[in-house]
Amino acid sequence: MITEQNNTELSRIDYLILSSLASSGAINYVLGLTIKEMNITEVKRPCIWKHLSILIDKHLVCQSGNYGKQKMYYITEDGINLIKGV
Repeated sequence: MITEQNNTELSRIDYLILSSLASSGAINYVLGLTIKEMNITEVKRPCIWKHLSILIDKHLVCQSGNYGKQKMYYITEDGINLIKGV
């Protein structure tokens, strides 16, 4: 699917991340998840981090803070609307 902001396609991994955040209820700053909590087992952690950076640049995901040394992320309204449109 092509996003309206950058006119670039999202990958399968991007959709895995977005759907994991949405289904876990990570929809605001307080409810963010770490990469480990996203529980995406078929993709290595560095790959998830790389795709999270892309999703942050597209304003589909935001970083919400830290849990110890781990960063936490949540899906934005744009990300939720994109998932609903699939």
